[in-house]
Amino acid sequence: MSIACWAMSLEKASAHTLYVFASVDGSSIKGRVYLPGGTRVPDAEIRLTTPEGKVVATTKSDAEGNFTLKPPFRSDFSVVAMTTDGHQAHWAISADELAELPLPPNLSTGESEAHSSEVSADSHPAPSGSSNSHSREDTPTTGTAVPLADLKSEMNMLKAQVVKLREEWQEFRSATQLRDVLGGLGYILGITGIAFYILARKRDRS
Repeated sequence: MSIACWAMSLEKASAHTLYVFASVDGSSIKGRVYLPGGTRVPDAEIRLTTPEGKVVATTKSDAEGNFTLKPPFRSDFSVVAMTTDGHQAHWAISADELAELPLPPNLSTGESEAHSSEVSADSHPAPSGSSNSHSREDTPTTGTAVPLADLKSEMNMLKAQVVKLREEWQEFRSATQLRDVLGGLGYILGITGIAFYILARKRDRS
């Protein structure tokens, strides 16, 4: 009975394990909330928090478990998904993925002031008769320029493929964990059955 109760509690815990996947799409963060096996979770609360724990954006997952967050600036973030029964899941977003967004106001102001001071300290007027300046200006550029539109298109395709691979890997991990739990349950129940069979044979002989 104790083994059966433990097995039932393990199945229940596995069924309520929560997963969240998120990726950057331009200046937005999009993702989905789901359970082992791929079942989507609607109406989950989604929070976007800074490394200090400050919440900067919130939303809820839709009927398909999908959500979209609008971060106000570029930073490392944690996407936190929560259900009404207290289960949580986390996904990390790095600042490098949000290159289209500006830095936080305090950081951007500090960096701009530091940059302007460095420029004023290091800037010196170049001699008018410098031959190096003429050689740089007169040197023709070589090579074939790649059209900017084609480069952006290739980068977007590569990004979409990377996001797809990350999503498939996350699904594989969650599915593998579920198979491990079910396999462990089957192993335990099989050993229990063999033990009961041996005990029954001993009773019959006695």
